[in-house]
Amino acid sequence: MERELKLSKVILDVLEEVIGIVKDLHIEYAIMGGIALQAWGRERVTRDIDLIVYLGEIEREKFLDTLIKRGFKISKKESLNAKEPSLPISCYYEEKTYGLWLEIDFFIAQTVYQKKALERSLEIEVLGKKIKIVQPEDLILHKLLANRPIDRVDVESVISEQKESLDKDYLFYWARVLGVSKRLNSFLKR
Repeated sequence: MERELKLSKVILDVLEEVIGIVKDLHIEYAIMGGIALQAWGRERVTRDIDLIVYLGEIEREKFLDTLIKRGFKISKKESLNAKEPSLPISCYYEEKTYGLWLEIDFFIAQTVYQKKALERSLEIEVLGKKIKIVQPEDLILHKLLANRPIDRVDVESVISEQKESLDKDYLFYWARVLGVSKRLNSFLKR
């Protein structure tokens, strides 16, 4: 991957803080969402950070406590999300230079597929800092699952940019398992 990601100082500073926490806790992670999209598809402005994490032996409460101790504000919807493990831990962090608050969503890897996406993640360098991002196939699958209008535009972009290099066997297998084969096929036929 040779594309240079264009991230604002605000995003980069908060990303550095987030990665510092997950590394300190020995948590596996990979960046998804708009940041990963820049690596595999089109450039678009992103105002949040989405990542998938595998907590392993760390309890959700300990992870939340660590975030709070490091200055993160936990979203009010977290108490609802804790009851539904497939929903992310949503929090906010105030970037120090400009005082801007940024939303961070930690999607907890629980399924075989989510853990596989983490295993396959790729380390890249962004302005001298190493970060892990999901592979393009996994970004497509995550976006197909979310299926919002912006996600559909993003899927089209990644497929357009990466069509020749995509691992189609992997993509078709997991699309079938995740129940998004029809959505995937509609994009591949375009």
